[in-house]
Amino acid sequence: MAKIKITQNTIFKQSTADSSSLPPSQLLNVPYDTTFEVNSYKLDNNHYYLNLPGNLGNYRSWYVYEGHVQFQDKYSLGYVATRKDDLPLRSSPGKQEPIKKSLSPGTIVEIDESDIVTVDGEDWCYGGEPGAKEEDRGWMGREYIRLKKYARPGYVDTPQSPLAVRFEPSNLSEKLTELPKGTPVEVWGQPTAGPGSSKGWLFGHATQGTEQNQFGWMALDFLASL
Repeated sequence: MAKIKITQNTIFKQSTADSSSLPPSQLLNVPYDTTFEVNSYKLDNNHYYLNLPGNLGNYRSWYVYEGHVQFQDKYSLGYVATRKDDLPLRSSPGKQEPIKKSLSPGTIVEIDESDIVTVDGEDWCYGGEPGAKEEDRGWMGREYIRLKKYARPGYVDTPQSPLAVRFEPSNLSEKLTELPKGTPVEVWGQPTAGPGSSKGWLFGHATQGTEQNQFGWMALDFLASL
C-alpha cells in the first residue's frame, strides 16, 4: 500500500475535467500536508486516479492533479530471484518490449507493489535498483522478484554432505550449486511438493559465501530454524 502527501491545497475530483465544470458533489477540498494511504493508483490525463482503503467524502476513488501529490513509501525492497539467467528490465510490460538493461540474479531492486500490470497472462511490476533515476527504471516479471519483507531466515542442517540447490523442486532436477552445513539461507513462500523431499521444497538462496546470489530450490528436510 502506497502513501501520498498533498503538497499544496488542492481539489479531489470525480473526473479529470476542470473543477469549474463539475458539480460540488463531485469535488472535495483537500488541504496542504494531508497524507493518505492508497490501495492503487494510475496516471490518467495528468491526474492520478486514487483508490483509497475507505470512503473519503462520498467516494472511495478520486482524481487529483499529479503536480499536487508526492508519493511516500512507494517502493518495496526485494531481490531478483531468477534461477540462472539475468532478468530483463523492459521499457513497457510485455515479453516483446525493448530491454533497457539486464539485472543479474541477486540484484537488489525496489518495486511499486501498487502498480502491477498483467500482459499475456504474466504479471509485471515497475521499479529498478534503489536510487535509480526514472529513466533507469522499467518493468520486470513479477514472478522473479522476491520481496525482502516476506523473507524467512534459516540455515543448512545436513547430516554430512552439502545441500544441493536445484533448478526445479525435485532431486532429479539440475544442481545449481551446493551449500555446506551451517550456511545461512533466506527463503520465501510455503513448501512446494516434489520428489526427493518428504517436507517439500523452498525457493531461496544463501546469504553468505560465494554462492549467495544463486537462487534455487532447497529441500526443507535439510533446513533448520524456519
